[in-house]
Amino acid sequence: MIRLTLPLINFKRKINVKINFPNFINISKEVKEGLINNKPIVALESTVITHGLPYPDNIKLGKELENIVRNENCIPATISLMNGKINIGTSENDLEKLGYPDNGAVKVSTRDISNTIVSKRLGGTTVAATMFLSNLVGIKFFATGGIGGVHRHVEETFDISCDLIELGRTPVVVICSGAKSILDIPKTLEFLETQGVNVIVNDDDCDFPGFFVPKTGFKGCYGEKNLMKIAEIVKVNEEIGSKSGILVSVPIPKEASVNGMEVEIAIKKALKESREKNIDGKEVTPFILKKVRELTKGTSLVSNVALLKNNAKIASILAGKYFEILKNDNKNIIKSFDVKNEEVDTRSQVTVIGACLIDIDAVVDMKIENTGASYPGNVYLKPGGVGRNHADALTKLGISATLISAIGQDQFGIAMENFCKHMNMNNVLRIHSLSTPVYSGLTTQGNVFCGIISLGNIMSYISPEYLKEKEDIISNSEYIILDGNLSEESIKKATEIVQFYNKKLWYEPTDMFKS
Repeated sequence: MIRLTLPLINFKRKINVKINFPNFINISKEVKEGLINNKPIVALESTVITHGLPYPDNIKLGKELENIVRNENCIPATISLMNGKINIGTSENDLEKLGYPDNGAVKVSTRDISNTIVSKRLGGTTVAATMFLSNLVGIKFFATGGIGGVHRHVEETFDISCDLIELGRTPVVVICSGAKSILDIPKTLEFLETQGVNVIVNDDDCDFPGFFVPKTGFKGCYGEKNLMKIAEIVKVNEEIGSKSGILVSVPIPKEASVNGMEVEIAIKKALKESREKNIDGKEVTPFILKKVRELTKGTSLVSNVALLKNNAKIASILAGKYFEILKNDNKNIIKSFDVKNEEVDTRSQVTVIGACLIDIDAVVDMKIENTGASYPGNVYLKPGGVGRNHADALTKLGISATLISAIGQDQFGIAMENFCKHMNMNNVLRIHSLSTPVYSGLTTQGNVFCGIISLGNIMSYISPEYLKEKEDIISNSEYIILDGNLSEESIKKATEIVQFYNKKLWYEPTDMFKS
């Protein structure tokens, strides 16, 4: 009976827009370039345009929010649905289409995404849908006004927003002004605790904000005013592999908050009217907010716009600080293995640029059934990765080869060093914050039954900038081999260098999907 105990690995989803998304996902050029080049991106929801504010204030605000994000050196990604497509980044013309009155736009939560695509209707994404779609393409930060929550009289209606469920299962950082005060705040916080959501109040204390009011008297998990510390929490949350989101609750600026008592009175009247008119489900919040605007003679609208702008700014600053941490980590990357030789010839006949993985193969001679049983067999651990395999084979054939790749500083990284002592690994990055990529396969009766690959985001470190640093090595080689695990931009940069120096290029597509 073979059992294999492995060190803990952080299996992260690969963030790479080269992935073949379904043809109904449209990523704007600006957002795509940001994803490829690891730039800070802030997602923005679109229900504030379709259902939140009156025309033309809604369109004006949508454009202003994007400009606020850009002014903080981040890339805005307004997420919407239109003509059977999901827009990750909505053009200015499409923003205007979303905001036109009587355009038939629907409010889209996660359950509604498929229906809206098939029906080709205009759709404004809720907090839940925006989180889901942000995570799908690798956007970590999302700015909004306020989240949905547990509605008042939940014991009668069981009305609990999907936003809370999505926060518990999607690792996106949501920056908002707490939960709308039309909701049951203590029950909302209790539900978030049950979902394992870290609720951070961006203030000196942890008094949870209530959208229009900066304090509700109810407590979040932590109070932290320093955005750099919050960015560090986000990074650690990612490194430990947490699958839940983080809610960063930003109190509305004091100068923009309206009289709390006035809002409370308006909310009670609006709630009463909504119950009398039997308004329920996703129509409740837009109805109540509209009624509150009327009862407060528009002062709540002014406050709403102010907090949305403030949240977009805070989200952008936070995203910038998070990427600043990543950049500083990159400065501490150990850029080469310890080599016995004091001098290593940088001139190689072949430079190989590609992936470096640990392969774990489990081999059994009997038929596997889906019963949860253990089977006698053999487990093999060996070095792999398309790029590394080419460099290894060339070296064993007596051809001088240099490998440009990246691995983690973990137990698998140490194993890789031991496996590859015969190779020139001077240009393999070791990244302490990420795990070494791993492929784990199961072979039964001579056939591969299945395989799981954990590549993560490590290949993004073989960036166009890093390849530019290695131009001297590439230009002194006769042949250059690229594998399909590289980003499109890195392949382009390597190709440019090869063409400039008139070298020979071999592209290994890795598999049919990357060819």
